[in-house]
Amino acid sequence: MDKKKRKQREKQLKQRQKQRQQLSHMWRYEVGQLLASKEELDRLYWQLEDVVNDRLVDSIIYEIKSQEARYDYHYQNLRMLEERTLLEADQEQVQDK
Repeated sequence: MDKKKRKQREKQLKQRQKQRQQLSHMWRYEVGQLLASKEELDRLYWQLEDVVNDRLVDSIIYEIKSQEARYDYHYQNLRMLEERTLLEADQEQVQDK
């Protein structure tokens, strides 16, 4: 019986490690995308200051709105990952008791 419980416990630990690795990769990806969106937004705002042609202004504003939507998307994904991580940590504490 002890061997069976031990194997079950080892299997659970391996699953947790795999989940943590997946979350870590997802976290890094989302942070990278968020930073890239922020850099692009900064560039677009800087570019907007130098434009005088009305058509170009409209184009840049369109790009800014697009980047803001992309930024919001990745920000929300990070928030969901954070919540998921906290929930899993709570579940682990309950299982360990």
